[in-house]
Amino acid sequence: MSLVSVIVPAHNAEATVAETIESALQQTHADLEIIVVDDGSSDGTVALCNAYRARDTRIRVISTAQAGVASARNTGIENANGQFIAPLDADDLWHPCKIERQLACFACASADVALVYNWTRRIDMLGRVVETEERNAIEAWCLHRLLQWNFVGNGSTPLIRRTALGDLRYNTMLRAADSEGCEDYLLELQLAARGTFAFVPAFLTGYRLTEGSMSTNVESMIQSNIKVYQLLAPSFPPETRRVVRRRLADFHVWYLRTRLRRGNIGDAVRAAFTALRMDVGTAIGSGIEHATLVMKSRMQGSEKPIIDPRHFYAWGIEEGGQKWKLAGTRQLIELEQLDRNMNSLKSVFFTED
Repeated sequence: MSLVSVIVPAHNAEATVAETIESALQQTHADLEIIVVDDGSSDGTVALCNAYRARDTRIRVISTAQAGVASARNTGIENANGQFIAPLDADDLWHPCKIERQLACFACASADVALVYNWTRRIDMLGRVVETEERNAIEAWCLHRLLQWNFVGNGSTPLIRRTALGDLRYNTMLRAADSEGCEDYLLELQLAARGTFAFVPAFLTGYRLTEGSMSTNVESMIQSNIKVYQLLAPSFPPETRRVVRRRLADFHVWYLRTRLRRGNIGDAVRAAFTALRMDVGTAIGSGIEHATLVMKSRMQGSEKPIIDPRHFYAWGIEEGGQKWKLAGTRQLIELEQLDRNMNSLKSVFFTED
């Protein structure tokens, strides 16, 4: 059996970390080590995790001064012994067969597969499903499609081959630049420049939306995405930088919208000019799309989505959902072609020290 290192960064996670640890302990693939990295918690997180450690020898608890989720994950990786790394945030859940299904996918895949992912359901604080979205599988070389759409979805979904990870780590500079939130996406993009991805067509991750979390802080996530693209662009060849510039235009239009909502006209104007400078066509198209979304939102009101009363574990893992609406579009075909060229071009992509 393959030893899998589960990395759980936890900061003041007393309300959710017990359920998260249970979801790791209940995996059908039992050859696990679970490394909880306490990131300077001031609540009962450490005591709770130590209670679990006393019950199961697979659990280790490492306490550090608060330095952010990226640093905590890196601490876990440095202390990991597994052939595979499985990040799991302290408020998310796994279906019991997640690791087993992902390892089976690795077993059938080529040696250049760096990461295996799956579909996700968004859940609330009670574990009830808020949103389910099925997307088409994207596999093999996929950097350009991943630059366009973060189809992996969140930091608790990937299973990463340790040898593919090599010297790569989560980037702690995003926190230093007040752009924390996309460390997982950045690492996945770096892995996509080194190797291929594979996919399990099942809903195996419960991604929790909590009040005040980074995923619900729209402006912070926009800024974090922008910083990720800015960090990566200089290391990419020209055709890949063009994809990055389109995404930067998209995100600056999105930032423009949030600034207008707050009445900050100066920032909105600057964001508009930046978007146009990145890519005129994308900026105009994205602006029209955002304006349409605003009009629809005002017409439909601001009601919260209906929450399904069933818990994450009550859902089937392979139920059908909505197919990815962009499948087959000209843009996706272009990105697929760029990805097909990756095998011959991969030597020109960066390798992070």
